[in-house]
Amino acid sequence: MHNFEPIAVIGMSGRFPMAEDAYDLDRILSGRVDAVRPMSEERRALFGIPDELAVKSRAYLDGIEYFDHEFFNISKHEAVLMDPQNRIAAELACGAVEDSGYSLSEIRGSRTGVYLGAHSSRYADWLDDNSGLSVMGNLKDTMA
Repeated sequence: MHNFEPIAVIGMSGRFPMAEDAYDLDRILSGRVDAVRPMSEERRALFGIPDELAVKSRAYLDGIEYFDHEFFNISKHEAVLMDPQNRIAAELACGAVEDSGYSLSEIRGSRTGVYLGAHSSRYADWLDDNSGLSVMGNLKDTMA
């Protein structure tokens, strides 16, 4: 028999296509908003995709290029080499703590867990770098 201890979910965060947080996701779902859309000109420019190249419509996350590397004590070079999922996961972990009403310093050393999920990515294929920073910044296993 298992001995289960009670837990409390006290904070959450998320980023979704056309929804900046977990609370905004309710608006998308209840409004039956279709988040699938063509790739924006900004995103094409970010990835260097020429206008003449056809790209399928998808449900994209906006703002993946923004990341406060200094807040996370990560060099700009390391941040550029990190899969955007890893950068977003760091932001969301902090967001979940903030949503709980606690500060990051208050939970340090406590029995607190942050649970996250990620999808496989081919971000590393875009990089012309195979250093240790690039490898570590693109492994899903290092996200947590």
